Amino acid sequence: MPYFGKHSLILLENLHQDGQIIAKQAITVGLDFSIIETARDKETHDYYLKKKLSKVPYEKTKHRIYPDNFCRAFHAIPYPIMWPDKQKSIDKKILALNRIFILAGILFGISTKLRNDGIIRHKLRWGGDWDKDFIFDDQTFFDYIHFELIE
Repeated sequence: MPYFGKHSLILLENLHQDGQIIAKQAITVGLDFSIIETARDKETHDYYLKKKLSKVPYEKTKHRIYPDNFCRAFHAIPYPIMWPDKQKSIDKKILALNRIFILAGILFGISTKLRNDGIIRHKLRWGGDWDKDFIFDDQTFFDYIHFELIE
């Protein structure tokens, strides 16, 4: 059965409890994945903004630390990591993206169940479907490994 490595567990400590619960439930489904980012400082976020890897200022990012000392966003990717843009063949690119879409479905399904059961209070939004309408080609910014907690 998959489990989180030391680095993922350390990163999860910075994430709001609802996000931790979602991730820890999701890893038990069977698809191995890593948490590769949670909280980030302003300098890192401004660098991402400059590189067009983010679209919101630091004050609005869910990766910032909130007054309760936790962030509201995390980056997760199936393990072993296969970055779609680093794959040489179209088949491998599609495979890498499919794995990410499967992980997004697992995380979304688990978060919906946990919220419906009253275990968590936040909804989950995915960077591949910002408006949460299950239509993926109406996005203008894709961040497939990004997941964030929303009210």
